[in-house]
Amino acid sequence: MDMISNKTLKELEKKSIEFPEDSSYLVRKVFELYNKKIKEFEVEDLRIMISQGFGLDYLIPIAINKLKENLFIEGDFYPGDLLESILSIKKEYWDANQSYKIVVIDLLINNIQKLDEVEISDKVKEDLRAKIESLISI
Repeated sequence: MDMISNKTLKELEKKSIEFPEDSSYLVRKVFELYNKKIKEFEVEDLRIMISQGFGLDYLIPIAINKLKENLFIEGDFYPGDLLESILSIKKEYWDANQSYKIVVIDLLINNIQKLDEVEISDKVKEDLRAKIESLISI
C-alpha cells in the first residue's frame, strides 16, 4: 500500500485528465485531487473522487479501511457521506470486484443498527437504507 500511497492517481493510472478553464469547482477539484498524492487524501477527498468514479481500484480499499474504523465517517457534508459515495458506485464495479462488495456488505450487516443512532436527517437515513438494500441485491 505504501507504494500506492506515495503516488498520485495520475501516476497510477498512467493517464492525464484535462479541464477547460471555465470548469466548475467540482471539475477543478477532481483535477487537483487526481494530481495529489494518495497518502495526503482526507475523507472528503476520497468521497469526491469515489463519487465521481475516479481511481476506484486504488481508493476503495482505502475507503473501506476508513469505514472499518467508523462506518459513518464524515467528509464535508454529513456523517456517512463517504459510505453514501461507496454505495452509489455503479453495479459494474461491484460485479468486477466481488471481494470488496463482500467486505462492504459484511460491514453494513454488522453495523446497520448504528444507522438509527447517527445524527443525520431521516431523508439521508432513508436514502442510505435504499442504497444498502440495492448493494445487497446486486
